[in-house]
Amino acid sequence: MKKTLKWIFVFALVLGAFFALSLSSNALGSTGKCGENVTYSFEASSGKLTISGSGPMRNYSGSGSPFCCQKQIESVVITSGVTSIGEFAFDSCENLKSIIIPNSVISIGEYAFEYCSGLESISIPNGVKILGCGAFSDCCKLKSIAIPSSVVIIDNFVFSGCSGIASIKVSSKNTVYHSEGNCLIHTETGELILGCKSSIIPSDDSVSIIGDGAFVDCTKLTKVNIPNGVTRIGDFAFCECSSLSEISIPDSVISIGEHAFSNCKGLKSVSFGKNLISIGEFAFFGCDLLTKVTITNKVTSIDRYAFDCCYSINSISISSSVTYLGEGAFSCNNKLTSIIVDERNPVFHSSGNCLIKTKTKELLLGCKLSVIPDDGSVKRIGEFAFEYCNKMKSITIPSSITNIGVGAFFECDALNDIYFNGNNKEWNKIDIEDLNESIMSATIHFKKCYHVWDKGYITKPASCNATGVKTFTCIDCKTTRTESINTIPHSFTKKLDKATLTADGKITPTCSVCGATKTATVIPKASGVKISATSFIYNGKTLKPTLTVKDSKGNVIASKYYTATWSNSSSKAAGSYTVKVTFKGNYSGTKTRTYKIVPRQVTGLKAEAVEKTSINLSWTKLTEAKYYKVEQSTDGKTWKTVATVTTNSYTVTGLKAGTNYRFRVTALDSTKKIAGKESTALKTGTLTAAPKISKLTSTKAKTATVTWSKVTGAKSYIVYKSTDGKKFDKGTSTTETTLTLSKLTAGKKIYVKVVAVNVYGKNSAASAVKSVTVK
Repeated sequence: MKKTLKWIFVFALVLGAFFALSLSSNALGSTGKCGENVTYSFEASSGKLTISGSGPMRNYSGSGSPFCCQKQIESVVITSGVTSIGEFAFDSCENLKSIIIPNSVISIGEYAFEYCSGLESISIPNGVKILGCGAFSDCCKLKSIAIPSSVVIIDNFVFSGCSGIASIKVSSKNTVYHSEGNCLIHTETGELILGCKSSIIPSDDSVSIIGDGAFVDCTKLTKVNIPNGVTRIGDFAFCECSSLSEISIPDSVISIGEHAFSNCKGLKSVSFGKNLISIGEFAFFGCDLLTKVTITNKVTSIDRYAFDCCYSINSISISSSVTYLGEGAFSCNNKLTSIIVDERNPVFHSSGNCLIKTKTKELLLGCKLSVIPDDGSVKRIGEFAFEYCNKMKSITIPSSITNIGVGAFFECDALNDIYFNGNNKEWNKIDIEDLNESIMSATIHFKKCYHVWDKGYITKPASCNATGVKTFTCIDCKTTRTESINTIPHSFTKKLDKATLTADGKITPTCSVCGATKTATVIPKASGVKISATSFIYNGKTLKPTLTVKDSKGNVIASKYYTATWSNSSSKAAGSYTVKVTFKGNYSGTKTRTYKIVPRQVTGLKAEAVEKTSINLSWTKLTEAKYYKVEQSTDGKTWKTVATVTTNSYTVTGLKAGTNYRFRVTALDSTKKIAGKESTALKTGTLTAAPKISKLTSTKAKTATVTWSKVTGAKSYIVYKSTDGKKFDKGTSTTETTLTLSKLTAGKKIYVKVVAVNVYGKNSAASAVKSVTVK
């Protein structure tokens, strides 16, 4: 087979290069550098290599390491201070038997000890965190593995090809990995990273993935039980397990990776779980003893060469779910006698023990017992379709064939007769892509006369509801033949009648060819545009309500169906704002909602100066207020605006003396339309007029009587007296308009003045001073 020969050729080149590299290795010098601050010394007499210094060793590639392929190295001692073992550092040191690694080493690089076939044990110290890809691959004499608590990364294929491993242990203190049943498992993901010939995969749901290369090259593994709970079998998971004779894939597995069971030479049977979806490329490549393949009902993909070179397979059963078959999925199976495809499969079908791609009419796979259908369902024999059917002696090719692909009958050594349902002229029109020896050495037998058909005419057009007919006529004998023209499928497109704010919409699947419709999907009208609040009190922060948009059924309308435009994207000021909802997609129309930020309530209102006809008011200034409205009332019920000012004080004039008033102040925004809450009303009053003393007499010894006029708005009066007309006493309060002063000094003059007091305790100006001589 050409594909197989190619693989063998590539493998031979690689193997030859490897042996050439091994034979060409040079003698190792006694000293040298293997890192910026790392050196080595080598004792040829004992085969001991010492690595010392500080920091990491150098990373190498391929044969670049000075130690690569050095057969004279038997032991390696790495001293404390070295922090890493470089990539490919000791690759192919086949006589290396022991190595001492200090606690200072943090990482062991990729393929560091690959092909160290003499290494029987390895002690990984607590301190190592990273084991690089393939670090100990193909160390075939390694018997046991102990992973310390410090390891947090174990890369792919670290111990692949270590067929002698019988025991795998992980420190109980390791938080990333654990071991169970001689299996190395990633604790969090449940991936089984490594198993060995004596492994028992835990059935306690701790394993969900059989990791890449987990059992690769376990040549003594005869049986393995994959527990239900495993969902994926990784790439190369059981590759080269040559003693494995049977495998049962549980229902939980949904995918099988590349090369998962390739070259399992002893594998005789495999059963697939009912939930398997995909089978990777080369998954069962070279499984020589596998005789039967039954693909279960959920498998959709079988990748290229999945069952290639499974020489004993005699029957293939493909379920209706399979929609993808990769190149050569079942090629090179020369004992194949039966191919069955579930009749419900939409992509493939079988006929006459042939596997056919229905749409393109390409015959993908046949066997020694194949009969190519002569019903027009096959137009092309695909590449390598009958490859290695070396017991097939004859084949009949229908005249519908227009192309025979590369290697279609490759290595069909017994093929002697090809029967063609046509004549020589038709045969010569077939595009044979590869004149392979099997075709050229066979005798071609022509079975039919040659018809020359015209281009055909549609005698019955196809429609959405009925098939059509195309009729062809032989231009020589006037024989006719017909072909069915498939019905034109309804071409449904979604006709959209958009929902509005007031009316429901709908989506109606409508055939663009015949106008047929399906049941429409109703789009409820977008009637529920709401905001969480219409008013906020200023707090120095950006304030916006929560917007909810619902349809008339109360369902939230997704934001992809509208654009919300806020007039207040970042402003904190008092004022009026809007959010405009513009509908799109399945909806049309716009809706605007309004909200406002109002100033805070004015506080600290007080009367600074009270006069007979004016009162000066002041209050605490607000950051957000641009204006203040000042109002007054005499009864607390009817208010009138006396001023709108920009400052936090105002003098109210034109008042009546001795009158009680109430005042309040409201903060406004820049438009004077947005107002905060009115301040608490301030009760105060104007000063009264000064009293007038009408009479001051002394008719009794040591007394004097003073009488004054009643003052409007006065609640009480204070009478002050003085003996010199300059210094007056604290005064005597009274609610009357006359007062008799006693205990005066006879013969001395007394001076008197009177002050009126309003209800708010504010004093009027004093009356004119009067005097009298005490009797």
